[in-house]
Amino acid sequence: MQDWTSGYIVNVEYTQGYYAELNPLAVNFTLIANDIEAPRIKNACELGFGQGLSINIHASSSEISWYGTDFNPTHANFAKGMSSLTGAKIFDEAFSVFCLRSDLPNFDFIALHGIWSWINEDNKRIILDFISKKLNVGGVVYLSYNAMPGWASAAPLKNLFSEHHDFMTTKGSGPFNRIDASLDFIDRLIAVDPMWLRQSPSMLETLKKLKSQPRDYLAHEYLNENWRPWYFSEIATQMNLAKLSFAASSKATSYLDAMNMSHDQKTFLDTIHDHNYRQSIKDFIVNRHFRRDYWIKGGRHLNPTEKRDAMRSMSVILVHASNEVPRTFETQQGTAHLAPEVYDPILEFMSNHQPISIDFLEKEMNKRGISFQRVLDALLLLYGYGYISPAYEEETYSKLKTKTQQLNLNLMMQAKGGDQSPFLVSPITGGGIPAWRFEKLIAFAILEGKETVSDIAQYVWDMISPYGQKLVKNGKVLERQEDNLSELEFLAETFMKDRFKILKGLQII
Repeated sequence: MQDWTSGYIVNVEYTQGYYAELNPLAVNFTLIANDIEAPRIKNACELGFGQGLSINIHASSSEISWYGTDFNPTHANFAKGMSSLTGAKIFDEAFSVFCLRSDLPNFDFIALHGIWSWINEDNKRIILDFISKKLNVGGVVYLSYNAMPGWASAAPLKNLFSEHHDFMTTKGSGPFNRIDASLDFIDRLIAVDPMWLRQSPSMLETLKKLKSQPRDYLAHEYLNENWRPWYFSEIATQMNLAKLSFAASSKATSYLDAMNMSHDQKTFLDTIHDHNYRQSIKDFIVNRHFRRDYWIKGGRHLNPTEKRDAMRSMSVILVHASNEVPRTFETQQGTAHLAPEVYDPILEFMSNHQPISIDFLEKEMNKRGISFQRVLDALLLLYGYGYISPAYEEETYSKLKTKTQQLNLNLMMQAKGGDQSPFLVSPITGGGIPAWRFEKLIAFAILEGKETVSDIAQYVWDMISPYGQKLVKNGKVLERQEDNLSELEFLAETFMKDRFKILKGLQII
């Protein structure tokens, strides 16, 4: 019988990550910002959805029909537990089966997060054929992958780690013990001062980062049989087989060149007019190790007037407290200082955490002598760092609240046993909002009608104490009930002061 895993790690569950790049609102916002007409997305598909948090969040917070598969039955089972609330159509089929289903619609958006670096050649051909046949003209593919040349220096460390794991550890000792044994072996190798390390001193920092990662992440990122990083030119050749052309990086900070390159580097890059080769050279300039890109099938470029009108019609919302937005950012070119005459009024206009149209911002900033391009650059930077999000209008998000509330209640209840899925969902942003465990439990207490700090603390304590759970403060477990209640009151008070207004504005509470 053929190995159903195809060399993929399945005995360790993948992390419960949320990927905002898969949010259709983010797709449209990014494409328009890059002068490309955005599709109207009715049907979407996620191939290899992991634990299924993203697909369920996006199904609950949009009117889009979402389909997805992950051949790990444990992942699919967890995702199905939420899909009854969200309407996502979840399958546990291999790509070779799912991609040949006759009951699938054509899609306007197909997403593949990370899997291109891990799957074998047969699966790549199956997926490219699926995209070629099932993606509508004007449709978009999101593809992220480990990239060269950024991975060039770390690749030997990856091979060293995976080979020791495969050949030198005891299979019956458990996956995490095997990972720890391999990390320990690398430490002992470094202690004898190998010549390789002298030639690659940056490996010490790479190893430090590697050791800090969760063990389930390391298993999937470093131990899959078919793992490899890719040059952009190789990906472009593969995507061309499905009639796709590069549209834009999904990460706004990637195309704000002034933040990533020196004047000389940007001037040099501007001499390269081939669209794809420009991306390849840019990867060398910034030493990119991971790419998150949108590819489009027959995309139409917007002229300046069309782009301006399309951006004006969109709305944005502040998803952090305005005082949390730093006024300086560390970039590859040093410290970037935000212009107060631009950012201060924009953040003030958005400080009530309500959707605000870009058209309104443009008009208000124009009164201050600030051009539309400077407003747009500011919004792209704030979006790239996750401080703002594109937003639906009230007519749309009011229809989504029932589904998002159901999913949020599910995610809040999950928090009783631990912080498996550290996100909640907003019908306004159409996506996930970071929320750590006790924020979710406190929010649940508020939804249950608890108003005072002491009532909230008592309610949360009554939820977790039957499971023998206690809070940790300054690295120490709080053993006494009164100490736990005191800490919960502090957390509730902080929540009411800092987070309540934000989550209320985002229609989560």
